[in-house]
Amino acid sequence: MRLFDSLLFLIAGVVIGGLLYAFFLGGSFKKSNPMPDIKQQILLERIQKVAKLITVEGEFANVHQYKDVGSWGISLTTKKAIVRVKAKVSVGYDMQKINWEVDSINKIIRIRDMPDPEILSIDHDVEYYDIQEGMFNSFSEDELTSINTVIKKRLRTEAEKGPLMAKAREEGLESL
Repeated sequence: MRLFDSLLFLIAGVVIGGLLYAFFLGGSFKKSNPMPDIKQQILLERIQKVAKLITVEGEFANVHQYKDVGSWGISLTTKKAIVRVKAKVSVGYDMQKINWEVDSINKIIRIRDMPDPEILSIDHDVEYYDIQEGMFNSFSEDELTSINTVIKKRLRTEAEKGPLMAKAREEGLESL
């Protein structure tokens, strides 16, 4: 009889413990909604006509390391970030800048002045991998924005120095 009472007491304890767990702690382990209900309104500001010819696209990958030692130079004020960047740079021509001459009688189009190719767009994704903040020195929104600006400027200079511009000129003349 003692074994039966002990077993009954154990089963009752497990059931009551499970109910208490579900009642008090069960709500905190529910999955949160990955897309919370956010109210936003997107406005189209303007529409403008463009005529652009993308002749080449270059894909870039970069790992950018940011380190700020802080004002005192001790490890408690040091902050670091490792940022991975993937970017697509489109190079080509703004067709509105090209001087055209149209001979409608002979059905000939002549290009009088061909401008240099230019960077038409830079589409980049930034992933912050390893952000280590010091105890007395943390990243502000302005610093993260400035890191993004520096990355975009660096992408622009690398695209201008590299073979993209020459390849864009070659493809542009061939396409036109």
